Amino acid sequence: MGSIAAIQYCAITAILLVSTIVSSDDKSPIPADPSSLNTWFQDNVKPLADRKGTIDPDLEAAEAKPRTIKVRQDGSGEFKTLKAAINSIPTGNRERVIVDIGPGEYIEKLKIERGKPFVTFFGSPGNNPTLSFDGTAKEYGTVYSATLEAEADYFVAANVIFKNSASRPNGELKGEQAVALRIAGDKSAFYNCRFIGFQDTLCDDKGRHLFKNCYIEGTVDYIFWNGKSLYLGTELHVIGDKNGNFITAHARNSEAEDTGFSFVHCKVDGTGAKGAYLGRAWQARPRVVFSYTSMSSVVNPEGWSNNFHPERDQTALFAEYRCEGEGANPAGRAKSSKQLTPDQAAPFISLGFIEGSKWLLHPPIRSSIHLPMLLCLWARKKLIDSPVKGSPIFHGGSFFLCVSENLKVHITATRVVRVAKLVTVAEKSLSRPNTASMRSKSNTKLRQDLMTAEQKAHVLSVSASSEDIYGNPVRGLTGHAENWSFLT
Repeated sequence: MGSIAAIQYCAITAILLVSTIVSSDDKSPIPADPSSLNTWFQDNVKPLADRKGTIDPDLEAAEAKPRTIKVRQDGSGEFKTLKAAINSIPTGNRERVIVDIGPGEYIEKLKIERGKPFVTFFGSPGNNPTLSFDGTAKEYGTVYSATLEAEADYFVAANVIFKNSASRPNGELKGEQAVALRIAGDKSAFYNCRFIGFQDTLCDDKGRHLFKNCYIEGTVDYIFWNGKSLYLGTELHVIGDKNGNFITAHARNSEAEDTGFSFVHCKVDGTGAKGAYLGRAWQARPRVVFSYTSMSSVVNPEGWSNNFHPERDQTALFAEYRCEGEGANPAGRAKSSKQLTPDQAAPFISLGFIEGSKWLLHPPIRSSIHLPMLLCLWARKKLIDSPVKGSPIFHGGSFFLCVSENLKVHITATRVVRVAKLVTVAEKSLSRPNTASMRSKSNTKLRQDLMTAEQKAHVLSVSASSEDIYGNPVRGLTGHAENWSFLT
């Protein structure tokens, strides 16, 4: 193999934002055990590489070339305001645009128009930005009072607080409704987001949506309109109101409308002497189902309201499946509501409810990875593409490393010479399913393999870390390794 040559490099850490596409198994039922929810989600969401050609073609093309724009109130980003960032996205956009939002409160009224799909709002997991405005129905109309109106398809948000800062309604004036978010695009997902308001907090207008690990608060109808959405592991917080509380107001009017709200492994809590209704029949044929949900005493024993329309008892689908807690006792429930059987509940407790396999996206990931880890992967790919072992493959400067199809990191290095043997040794570890070798245990094994292959290896320090929006380690880019060797 020749003499050992150490790689000289700049110890530069690359910070990246990645939008990782996933596919999903639409048929696998959500487990009854809440501690298994995240594992189930990971197991049923597969990488794009495993299922090319099965998701929406436009989405697949958009995710192949993502770009990031930064919004920082201190001027350190490309834009100081979200409105300016949104305006920079061209109508007819065809690529994933990740709007990386710095901490702080952004007091703006925002709209992502239908012609601007594939937009992601991404905030810091530890310091969520707040999007705030005080629009009301009196000034804008109810649905258009939203702080953010997202009309475009394939919108994603993670680690963002959506807030309507208008005063709390007193029930005596018209037009006091105030929406924090209106989602009117199809195939949209929200992760670790908070929705703050009173009446009509979240306008789940139309389209298929996922809300995972979110928090939604309000007084009356604070999740409303006619979307088809799956709420997973989300807290629904009731703010007690003297006139009573209603959590949902679904606006389905006919059997032809394939819409509904499904709440799975959620938590209903809050305050209120009169007790909150899970839903009211605002329109003729609402469809709302709660499954595996914990309900505190804040829930009214009756559970559901026909909204003073007795005829809607025959047309509304208000149902529960294996819920628990003081507020979940079926004994006092409205007679028109249903306690579902396993077969009846099945359509509402899988990703098939929103056809997630065709479009579902994991949230972006913020990662910090040191150069040698990335260089190893780059070398591996380079030698697979051009397997002429022993030839120089890089001589310094700047380049983009493709860790995977949708993960590109900008790297700067000084000098690299012949790294063929590293790739031969590392190949087995790096090709394991889910690239789990990047975790600490497997990194240790890879380090040992390298040291065995070249006992005189030059010592370098390497580390890699990656967290999801909840601060949990992410498969494929996680761990810490030392004493890696790059050999000629």
